[in-house]
Amino acid sequence: MFPEEDAAQDEGQAANQWRQPEGWRPPHLLTWFLLFLLVGLVISLMYLKDESPPWDEDLRYATAAPLAETPLSAPTRMKTMLHSAARVELERLDQPAWKWDMEILEEWLNAYSTVLDNFRDLLEEKEEEWLPRHVLWQVENLGSNASSWRTVILLKQVEVAYYSKRNDEEGAFRAAVDMAVMASLLERLDTWPSFMERALDLHEACAQSLAILLQNTQLAEPLLRQLQEQEYAPWAPSNELLTKAMKGYYAFERKLLLGPEKGEPPLPHEYMTARTGWMQFKPNATLRLFADSFRELSDACKPEAFAKTSQISHRLYQRVSGVQGIGNPNSAGEQYFASRIVQYVGLPERLNLARAKHTILMTLFSVRRSVAAEMRVPLSLDELVPKYMGAVPKDPFTGEPIGYNSAEGLVYSVGLDLKDDHGKPTEVPLSDILEPTVQTGIGVARAR
Repeated sequence: MFPEEDAAQDEGQAANQWRQPEGWRPPHLLTWFLLFLLVGLVISLMYLKDESPPWDEDLRYATAAPLAETPLSAPTRMKTMLHSAARVELERLDQPAWKWDMEILEEWLNAYSTVLDNFRDLLEEKEEEWLPRHVLWQVENLGSNASSWRTVILLKQVEVAYYSKRNDEEGAFRAAVDMAVMASLLERLDTWPSFMERALDLHEACAQSLAILLQNTQLAEPLLRQLQEQEYAPWAPSNELLTKAMKGYYAFERKLLLGPEKGEPPLPHEYMTARTGWMQFKPNATLRLFADSFRELSDACKPEAFAKTSQISHRLYQRVSGVQGIGNPNSAGEQYFASRIVQYVGLPERLNLARAKHTILMTLFSVRRSVAAEMRVPLSLDELVPKYMGAVPKDPFTGEPIGYNSAEGLVYSVGLDLKDDHGKPTEVPLSDILEPTVQTGIGVARAR
């Protein structure tokens, strides 16, 4: 064989070794480009496309509050009161106001009378001043200054203690009830969630002050009955108002998320609409989380939902998947939702605590009326029906009769843990959220 033929044969064998299956062709650059483009489109649809706006007509007000309305004086007066309270220099207070010396109480009342004057003037404002959707209540978040409100509450408790030490029991009772009246007025204002928080603070302070007064009262039964039924009873914390307020809170969160609608006042300068970004924040998907949650919170505010409130936080947070990164197209929106909803999830439980404390105080009023009239301690609450109460009141947490320990002289609620420990008195009445308790001030042994 010639050398040339050998070389040709070797080249043919080498070519056969590298020959590819018939029909296969190397990918063209355009093919790869189209494949990457398709993947990019899928990712873009997943991350950039938002869902449709959620249905939220059940959470919206039928009509928006117009910008031009009759001016109100109550917002201005409240702002003045809070500015005056901000100037009060609070030192470290180791004891509640009812343990202060008379001289200190007088000093405080003389020094900071402007705050209390504005407080009383607010209570005397006309009903029209407290229209919840009035634009002037939407301009500034007057409930957000928790420090000034704490000062206002402290000064009211100082006033209660002062009247009590002057042996003006009726004046002390009425000063304490003022806090419940203000709380009920603030409950109506659903433009800012902070108003409800301050309302619940006032309810708590009122209940504590009344508990101290009732433990030591010397008032006759007719006056105690008037104070109970006409002065205190009408201002019970309201499930209906909190349920209604959820619409206002949803409107506030919607405004933060999407900006003001036509006819709405702009957000105050300290608030900014959510920075939605272009990826991993879907405004409509996030708004749906708020809408679903506020519906659930509205249900939890209803009186028959007492057994559900301890689970509301867990259920709401289950709505957020917690999956972050590229696997969750709305991870930033869910993080935003979780950071905002946390201030609302505790409101139903706080309201139930306030309702329980109000029920306890109404029961204590009836017990003390019975003691004043009959000079004996009732061994059971059934003995007070129907002369001192229409029926034995129910504990908002269980729907069962409110707790009464006649041997120890205690009225109590089972509290947030739903366990009956027969009452746990505390130095500051009603301060144990697991078993809010008051002492009647008279034990059974003293009545025998």
